[in-house]
Amino acid sequence: MLPICGTWYRAGPGPERPAAEISAALIREFSRKSVSQTIGPLDISFLEPATTQSAVLYRSGALVAIADARLDDRARLTAELGVDPSLPDCAIILAAWQRWGTGCAAHLLGDFAFAIYDDENKTLFCARDHVGARPFFYAVTPDRFAFASHIPVLQAALPGFDECDESFLATALSDPRFQSLERTYFKGLRKLPPAHWMLVTRDSEQMEEYWRPHDGPDVRFRNKEDYCEALREILAESVADRLRGASQVGLHLSGGLDSSSVAALTTKALRAGGRSDPLGYSWHPLEGADDTSTEPGWTEAIRAHLNLQVTAPEASSEDLAALLRLDRTRQPDVRNLFHEAAVQRDAASHNVDLILSGWGGDEGISFNGRGYRAQLLRNLRLIKLMRQAHRPRPRELARQFRIALTELRTTEGDHPTPDQLAASYLRADFVDRVQPLPSPRVALTSYRRAQTDLLKLTSITGRLEDWAISGARRGITYAYPLLDRRVLDFAYGIPPDLYQGAKLPRALMRDAMAPLLPDTIRFNEAKREPIRVSRLRTVFYAALAQVQPEIAERGPSLDRARYVDVPRLAHDLAQPLDGDEVYLGMMRLAVQFLDF
Repeated sequence: MLPICGTWYRAGPGPERPAAEISAALIREFSRKSVSQTIGPLDISFLEPATTQSAVLYRSGALVAIADARLDDRARLTAELGVDPSLPDCAIILAAWQRWGTGCAAHLLGDFAFAIYDDENKTLFCARDHVGARPFFYAVTPDRFAFASHIPVLQAALPGFDECDESFLATALSDPRFQSLERTYFKGLRKLPPAHWMLVTRDSEQMEEYWRPHDGPDVRFRNKEDYCEALREILAESVADRLRGASQVGLHLSGGLDSSSVAALTTKALRAGGRSDPLGYSWHPLEGADDTSTEPGWTEAIRAHLNLQVTAPEASSEDLAALLRLDRTRQPDVRNLFHEAAVQRDAASHNVDLILSGWGGDEGISFNGRGYRAQLLRNLRLIKLMRQAHRPRPRELARQFRIALTELRTTEGDHPTPDQLAASYLRADFVDRVQPLPSPRVALTSYRRAQTDLLKLTSITGRLEDWAISGARRGITYAYPLLDRRVLDFAYGIPPDLYQGAKLPRALMRDAMAPLLPDTIRFNEAKREPIRVSRLRTVFYAALAQVQPEIAERGPSLDRARYVDVPRLAHDLAQPLDGDEVYLGMMRLAVQFLDF
């Protein structure tokens, strides 16, 4: 990620030095050299890229493009555009705009957030990649449109956007699962949703979605072996595209199916190209690796299979206390950094500039088939529904119908309930006067609806944003091969039967990885991580104890105490914790929101 920021003065040229002020804000946030330029009524700032290949600014006549981008499948794209393949991604994006106009983002594969200013027509076009791997925040006034990769930088560019959106914060502090693809904690400060573009003129803003996963074409081959081969080819292309330009590669290595698949493909590609092996990073402890039924054993299985160096950096209670002191309204959410902050620190010390993750596979190609039984029952395909039972026994057959009926009735997500609001640390007088927002709704009425909702409405984009921003401070970019648009199009187009195996779900991914992964990894269906969670909980308790005196002393005087019941929060922080995850989640939300 190379953070960008810009302000377009829609009524005409702006002040003389706003870009320099924005550049200073970028330096404060990311501690790296930044560049500022004024181009007519457009003031822009960005981090200086390490190579020309990753240049973030490109001009052509009256057009100026600024981009935080990594484009994939460049050979196809540059041939289609008829441009030099050696051009930086930013220049290719500008060529795509000149060729396809507002339809250009649909032709681009990769991770990107960009803006193109047209000085002749006085328009600004913005777009964001299909899953939101690169952040894009914006704010609009009658005379200005400002955008940035990070909230504090945007607020520096356009002061005055610091009033809390009370409906948003009421929901965010009472529902730990709440996510929003468009809103932030601040009124008028928005996110461009993934897979959307926006065209800004002097007096209007038009937004449109350019990619919907469920609208793609069906994918059909003759047999399962052909599906497996096609999937391996797509995954190999996805990994190879993400390795372009990286010096030292890191990997998430949990021993799970998704991260192990990415690790195997990455290691194979790097060794084939004569490049150094990736460094593996595990969130699990490494002690006790002889037991293959535990998290350390999972990690050891893939480490030994690939013969990689793996480390498991651990955060101290002081580290987590520092994260809890971050202002969640402007900074990454601490829950996405509990383990990853320590990984980033170690990775930076080894000059890692790219970390590949298996994040997002569960919602795509390694989907577990939720909603499939409901789809069969709704379509009265009863024989096929009964075949989902691993054994043809009455109890097993009845269980399939119960699952299907439950899925048909299930819609996850709604307004926070009165019990949730009461369990939060919001002040009672605030709860009485505010209307919370609805939480994202995930329906399980069909496998494709469940896949689509889980991809778009859960924690995917939030984690991508947080890792992008936090990683950029250490010069680290994250990449997610399983969230590649080609992989997702394939995943959403295949017959749902392919996700269901004779004994285990996620069957196609398990079968496709047979040449690359050991069976101990392919057939491991465990998801619970008691060792990791237990260790984290111990450190988290200690971190809460460290911040308790500060909240007790300073909390009541903080401006945000008008929203949070600080005396109750300080009291509970001082008490022995009972380990309830909801209780701890509510406490964490309130602590990080207070900005103490």
